[in-house]
Amino acid sequence: MSRVFDALRQFDEDARKGKTKPDAPKDTPKDAASPAPQDVVVPELPPLPDLDFGPMEPATSSFLPPPVPLSSPAAHEQLPPEPPPPASPPVVRAATSPAPHVTSKPAAAPSPVYGSSHPGGFDLDQLISVNALPPDDGHLVSMTDEHGLGAEKFRVLATRLANIRRNTGLQVIQITSSIIGEGKTLVSTNLAATLARRSGQSVLLVEGDLRKPAVCPVLGLTSTNGIGEWWNQADASIIPFLRRINNTQLCLLPAGTTPHPVSVLQSGRMNDLMAQFRIWFDWVIVDTPPLLPMADSNLWARLVDGTLLVIREGVAPRRALQRAMESMDAPKLVGVVLNDADDFDRVDYYDQYYSTRPKEPPKEPAAKAKGPEKKPRKERK
Repeated sequence: MSRVFDALRQFDEDARKGKTKPDAPKDTPKDAASPAPQDVVVPELPPLPDLDFGPMEPATSSFLPPPVPLSSPAAHEQLPPEPPPPASPPVVRAATSPAPHVTSKPAAAPSPVYGSSHPGGFDLDQLISVNALPPDDGHLVSMTDEHGLGAEKFRVLATRLANIRRNTGLQVIQITSSIIGEGKTLVSTNLAATLARRSGQSVLLVEGDLRKPAVCPVLGLTSTNGIGEWWNQADASIIPFLRRINNTQLCLLPAGTTPHPVSVLQSGRMNDLMAQFRIWFDWVIVDTPPLLPMADSNLWARLVDGTLLVIREGVAPRRALQRAMESMDAPKLVGVVLNDADDFDRVDYYDQYYSTRPKEPPKEPAAKAKGPEKKPRKERK
């Protein structure tokens, strides 16, 4: 290899000394004709000697490991392990709830007559069912005479209360009177039975007169345990004391026996109980004592949404009614029911309108019997 470099270096030196081309003429005028070109003599290079480099040996380096045949097991041992692939960043997805399973359901039943059913009702089958046998005295007309005028008036009252409920959320109603003997218990019982039978909603009738309860006799039931016995048991549930009437939507909470009605009505436990009734039932009708002379109705007024006042025509003096209204702390008066009103003319109209008997044609007036003809008197001359 060194001989080749020497030959090339010698050729480069000869070219620099001018041995490979002729010298240019000196002091040649610009206009003079240029001499004819001469042939350039290129010296022949000496032949390259035969170079014998010997057997080729692999180059070695201090920083490279010696080659290892791939077929040997050592090749797999000496190869560095492949680096693990870079970990992909975790994918954060928003938590979504699973899609609800939609099943086909039958069409919803039409809304009841007096409003939609309360969504928080509970199963009435868990209550004790009793058979009410009202006495045949014509007072409980909503059960004994559905097609009569009295039952129709209670249906009108129930419809009006349902209309008020749509605007005010009326649900718990206290029914009272100014003095005793005005028929508040009959109105409470008939109204509760009408709401339960006609609307299909769950109705709870509370015997709220803890001193002289009167709802059970109207329904034909014997007095049983109720609010008083529940109050005496600190941790008792109210469900065993509820009664279901004739396996219908009407339920009853009897008054029971309690020596301290005011303590019961003022307690926070009674307040919680009424709040629970709002969840279980669509309507809660409370038959409370008269406004005079006790203060029980004032205590009930704090637990209800509204008060319905019953006035019997010809029984309550105007002065007593005025004093009764003044005695209420929070009246919440919803309306007034005029009981035993003189409406004989409307009874006849109702019977004629709903009567199914064919009308008889009017009879012609009977002809008057004719007596003997009287002879005309002769005029005197």
